[in-house]
Amino acid sequence: MARRFLALSLCSALTIVRGSVVIMEEATVSTTKTTVEEFAAIAGSADERLELIDGGIVRMPPAKWSHYKIQMRLLEMLRGHLASLGIVGMEMPYLTARGNVRVVDVGFMSKARMEAQESFTYPQQAPELVIEVASDESYDELSLRCRDAFATGSIEFWIVAPVGRTVTVFRKDGLWAVYGSEDRVPVPFTDSATIGVAEILP
Repeated sequence: MARRFLALSLCSALTIVRGSVVIMEEATVSTTKTTVEEFAAIAGSADERLELIDGGIVRMPPAKWSHYKIQMRLLEMLRGHLASLGIVGMEMPYLTARGNVRVVDVGFMSKARMEAQESFTYPQQAPELVIEVASDESYDELSLRCRDAFATGSIEFWIVAPVGRTVTVFRKDGLWAVYGSEDRVPVPFTDSATIGVAEILP
């Protein structure tokens, strides 16, 4: 049975789901301040996932195979419902309201939003739907990612937690819901499409 949406603060909600989140493998952060333009040049030739956070380049550890498979399942299922409305992609970058460059595990961006971002090195609006797989994320990092996404235009933010087998959906209006292994998660921007948690986390 699907969980109903609850009206709690983001911090309260993430505290509740914290038990399903595993501590992140340590990322390395450069100490030299880097501009967005400099970062774009570096990231364009890098063979690893990079983010720009407060002027520092963050080098993220490679995704585990289990993490990657979850991303691929989400990508394929969401494309089946949203491909006609925009783009569903993995490792989607955007420039946050704080001037950082974030890269999301899986995201959906509408055609209208994509067209408005064509002239920018990085989109200055986040994907409308942002999904992070929690297997390599800490509580504090997920909270920051969620806040950045909503501050930069996201409508929904999902946390997919293999530990606990849950999908937690946060909405921009402050409501949130947790879906368990027997539940189906409503796909935003559609009339009635859903995807099963058991399909995401078999």
